[in-house]
Amino acid sequence: SSSAASDVYKRQYLTWPALWDSPKDSFLGSIGKSIDFPMDGKVLFDGISYELNELPRSFLPVLLCLQFSEGALSFFIIGLSLALVQIFKRSGEWELLTCFALWLFVPIGAVIIYQPTIYDNFRHFLFIIPPIFLFAGVGLQTVLKRFNNLPFSLVIITALILPNIYWNIKLHPYQYTYYNEVVGGVGGAYRYYETDYWATSFQEAIEYLNEIAPANSRVVVFGPDHIVARYARQDLVILPGRKLDYLQPGVSAYAIVTTRRNRDLDLLSATPEIFWVGRDGAKFAIIKQLYPSQSP
Repeated sequence: SSSAASDVYKRQYLTWPALWDSPKDSFLGSIGKSIDFPMDGKVLFDGISYELNELPRSFLPVLLCLQFSEGALSFFIIGLSLALVQIFKRSGEWELLTCFALWLFVPIGAVIIYQPTIYDNFRHFLFIIPPIFLFAGVGLQTVLKRFNNLPFSLVIITALILPNIYWNIKLHPYQYTYYNEVVGGVGGAYRYYETDYWATSFQEAIEYLNEIAPANSRVVVFGPDHIVARYARQDLVILPGRKLDYLQPGVSAYAIVTTRRNRDLDLLSATPEIFWVGRDGAKFAIIKQLYPSQSP
């Protein structure tokens, strides 16, 4: 009937497709799977490689404190403090501020309590970034209104913007590897925290080999080899790391190694390094000359 068809049509736009057959069970199942996601591997945090199900409860709060600029964090603290006062006194726009607080702290609290599977820093929690900047905005607005001085306002805003412009230029195109000076920037975070966990630096690495590698060279990739294959010169033969033994004597061969979880410290440690991709002293991807030396 037209009524039934209309109901189905509405459901397709009002709910996620996975919920159509059994909304309640599918929703609860999705929550359970998210908490205990079936993912293998390790995560580098504070210099230690943790199993995904053994991350310390401080993982998310610490990364949030290290991957936002000092200015944003400072005004976030000011804004959050002012917001909590209004919430407890039920003054001003306390209802709206309460919504912001719940938006931010409920997910963080759930992570601390339930310790779900997390990897790739806090990319699973990008939805909590807006309330962080909303509270920072409250802090900035309050400070600017308090002094009500145009030169002072310009100095504050300039001081907030310039470091971000600087790091955007310096880290380009790897801005997502940013760490603030609390940990010593990207260079200070290197070997202690994840940087280029998506191996975006592999494009730059293979573009270098496209320029210098002899025809028909082999390139062994320790990391996501599909990234390398996408940008590689047509004559280059791209092999995953597990096929290192497939190399033929006399054929030029190279290795691209990700530094994620400090894997490069164990892989091909005796093989000469000829090029690396990185920023601020942190290496994201390393290229090694395999032939004639192939010793792991």
